[in-house]
Amino acid sequence: MKFQERFFCGIKIDDFVLRKFLNMEAATRLRCLILVFTLILSQQLLAQQYSKKIPLHLNKSAFISGESIQYSSYLLNINSYELSPEPEYINIQLLDSQGNIIDSRVTLSTNGVGSGGFILGNDLKSGPILPSGIH
Repeated sequence: MKFQERFFCGIKIDDFVLRKFLNMEAATRLRCLILVFTLILSQQLLAQQYSKKIPLHLNKSAFISGESIQYSSYLLNINSYELSPEPEYINIQLLDSQGNIIDSRVTLSTNGVGSGGFILGNDLKSGPILPSGIH
């Protein structure tokens, strides 16, 4: 038996599921609809919460041990590319080429902009350092 596919709020539903749903009591159907809409809304809210990008600007592109790294961070909404108006804390990390954390700072982003700095230790190995912003 082949079932026809239908879409409801972007979710694929076949005729079998639809018939089962329609055969339920009205109260059970209402509970199922409330559950489905709650799941859809929570997914949308979660996507909004994690839809921010943090580009970093550094004071220069190459550093040696003992030097200071100054940065500016910009907390952008990934959909509109506008600065985030709410004050939020972001974590700025320095990573080595293997992805190990060398150092990290928590920076307050006000009106989407934050700034801070690191002082590189004298025991730092030669190689690339990757700054990373985490929201």
